[in-house]
Amino acid sequence: MLSSVYLRIISVIAVVSLVLSIAAPPYVLLFNIRGHACYSIVAGKKIAVCGWIESSEKPVGFVALVGEKVEWFTLVEEVYELRKIAVLGEKLVVCGSWFIGSFDLRNGDLEWGYSSSTWLNDLLILPGRNIFVCGVGYVALLDSSGKILLERVLNVVRPDGTSAKPFFFAATLLGDKVVLSGAVFNVLSRSSGLDCLVVCISLKDLKVLWAKCFGGKSHDRLYGVCCKDKLIYVTGHTLSRFSLRQEAVVACFSTDGEMNWCRVLFSKAWCYGASVFSAQAVYVVGLSESYGAKKTVFIAELARENGDLLELLEVKLGKYTTLTLGSHIEGLPKGILVSCSNGSPLVVYWPLGFEGSFKLNNSSKLVVEKGKFNSSPWNVAVKEVKIFVSVERVLFKENFQVKKINVETVQRGELPVLEEKYLDLRLILLTLVCAVAVLLLLFKRFKRS
Repeated sequence: MLSSVYLRIISVIAVVSLVLSIAAPPYVLLFNIRGHACYSIVAGKKIAVCGWIESSEKPVGFVALVGEKVEWFTLVEEVYELRKIAVLGEKLVVCGSWFIGSFDLRNGDLEWGYSSSTWLNDLLILPGRNIFVCGVGYVALLDSSGKILLERVLNVVRPDGTSAKPFFFAATLLGDKVVLSGAVFNVLSRSSGLDCLVVCISLKDLKVLWAKCFGGKSHDRLYGVCCKDKLIYVTGHTLSRFSLRQEAVVACFSTDGEMNWCRVLFSKAWCYGASVFSAQAVYVVGLSESYGAKKTVFIAELARENGDLLELLEVKLGKYTTLTLGSHIEGLPKGILVSCSNGSPLVVYWPLGFEGSFKLNNSSKLVVEKGKFNSSPWNVAVKEVKIFVSVERVLFKENFQVKKINVETVQRGELPVLEEKYLDLRLILLTLVCAVAVLLLLFKRFKRS
């Protein structure tokens, strides 16, 4: 009899645990304006987003803060696109097309801004509250007030003695160093076109510690980089000479610049990896584009030790969901913030492992389903390259024209910052249900006796 009671208790606990452990649907933020979200980040109990919107004359960069509603939505009229945003105390530091600046987190006012003679693609907030920014052949350090501390212009030295300006698309911290990923023209050979480039730089003086090129005989390019447990992961694309299609590339390096493994992800569609995030596995977010202009965002899960493809899901909202080159993702403890578009700026918080569909408040439907991708090792050529570093002035102070507009959103789900709170609530409910079950079983036994 006693074992039967225990069995019932365990059964109740198992059922309740299963119900409560089902992944909550993703948080979705959809602006009702034409444009694209390039990056989003949690700022307290709100989400900060940057990207670009369509206007009558040209695209215009925006930065916004969203809580239960849009707190503010600021346009920088001279800027084509804003690509990366970071929280620095009560400021939001943002970079993009020929621009880096700081906005007041509370009201969206521009505090300081620089124009740049080069496109700026990524920035990092350093432990000492300094700012690192990188772009096309360029890296710099600024302090939190916007004072320029160091500027460096980088050129890759080709085997024939000529130089080429590298394209840096992404950066990640590695202790007291920064690792950059991007591309450079014709380094592996004269006919190779673009080659993937990974560069490690000292934060002390912006000195290049090592630089590696890799790729095949066609166009190869990197867009994302991250570091985890003394390993460096990069992602981008290659153009297959056999199938004449674009394939996603994922590679792993040691902190000394030695390649551990390299793989390609491919299907019948063209695809590329835009950003990478490492947790218990390696997650690559990219774009898949089929014939007939059908586009979807994919999220691939790979084994950290060898890059084996474990699972791949595709995210679709409406007719298509698209991702721009150079878009960044934000990795959170239990999920990923994906910034993309379905014609309007779109942010999706994807809990790791979620698969399914649901309707938004505007009756549109978000679908996360398994994709049909293949994976194979890529035996690429890897070459150490020299980089010439010079000191040049690239950033110039400027009074930018900013404008605030009213924009509404369609939302669904809980903000990712509230995830732990709701997790605690589920545990409390689980405990209460189990306690009630035990009391009922004990009451029945007492009544029988």
